[in-house]
Amino acid sequence: MDPSSFRRASELPPYVFAEMAARKAEALARGRTVYDFSLGNPDGDPPPRVVRALEAAERSGAFRYPASNGSRELREAAARWYRRSYGVELDPESEVLPLLGSKEGIGHLLLASLGPGDAVLVPSPSYPIHLAGGRMAGAEVVPVAIGPGEPFAENARRAAGEARGRLRGLVACFPHNPTGVAAPDGELERLLALADERDLFFLHDLAYADLDFGRERAPSALALAGARARTVEFFSLSKSYNMAGFRVGFCCGNRDLVAAVARLKSYLDYGMFSPVQAAAIEALDRCGDFPGRLRELYRERARALIEGLREAGWEAPMPGGTMFVWAPIPARLRRLGSWAFSRALFDGAGVAVSAGAGFGAPGEGPGGVVPGVAGGDGFVRFALVEDEARTREACRAIGRWLKDGA
Repeated sequence: MDPSSFRRASELPPYVFAEMAARKAEALARGRTVYDFSLGNPDGDPPPRVVRALEAAERSGAFRYPASNGSRELREAAARWYRRSYGVELDPESEVLPLLGSKEGIGHLLLASLGPGDAVLVPSPSYPIHLAGGRMAGAEVVPVAIGPGEPFAENARRAAGEARGRLRGLVACFPHNPTGVAAPDGELERLLALADERDLFFLHDLAYADLDFGRERAPSALALAGARARTVEFFSLSKSYNMAGFRVGFCCGNRDLVAAVARLKSYLDYGMFSPVQAAAIEALDRCGDFPGRLRELYRERARALIEGLREAGWEAPMPGGTMFVWAPIPARLRRLGSWAFSRALFDGAGVAVSAGAGFGAPGEGPGGVVPGVAGGDGFVRFALVEDEARTREACRAIGRWLKDGA
């Protein structure tokens, strides 16, 4: 059977994390030292009381099919989190939907709301599901340049005029994965104004709500006046509470958009394991000091990495948030492109990173190259999942590799 005949699968590019995972596994099997910055997979433990809540719920024998829209108690806990964090009141019945991680919810929303002939504005570079969700729906994905110094809202307004299809939606993510850009003051307001003018749904990915290095918490689009007429926001427990393996996220906001995701999910899954829901409630209601400690941890790791790279002869900017450093490839090696550079870096220094092109190729758009949109190919992404000592060891290995004629 010809795999290229599998239409939707064959139209998607290779997933950015898959190739490096295979190279890491081979190197580790040979006993080689690997410094792994490739995947944003938190290396710490969840709060102890979250683990205890999970264990207690497992002992209760809660093993039947859970509802696809989660328990009422979990939806209420998410609504309380929004009230405490942003002063936003949400109806747990119609404006909150638990997810198996925010990634699946974003993909399902784009799949539910878009189709052939439609178009959606998406950051470039972009977390892969932001690009792939629209593609899987058969829609035109219109790239919008984002990065340090890029006026994203202004770029989105310009890109809106270049869409060939019927423009239906706008995707944003602040703090932004992969570039680490935090929302400038007034940016969400400018994006909502554009969505209002063009009658678009506004999807805001708030997965790094607690990892904005300049604020206690990143701003929420749902806190804006009138936002719920067209806005849906996604947040996750993965990064804020070291709960990546639990797979807990939420889709919140406009009830029609939430209902569209819920309807699609009702055909595809039965919701998350009930003990995981109990653990999520514990995190949301009783672990409010935990995210702040993680924010400081990632900020210090970012500083250590950037300082170490600078000593190695590689300049990279400090991110405004997230758990990533978006590093421009050293000028003399940029001709390699990010895939070849990341392979060379791994082979030469044992340092695994994610190739920037996996977050959007240069100027990637429906008609090929789009002027003014750089994509991610001149960069690599470091995930801040090695401790400071290992980070400094990795930077010394990079320095030796660069010095020895990389």
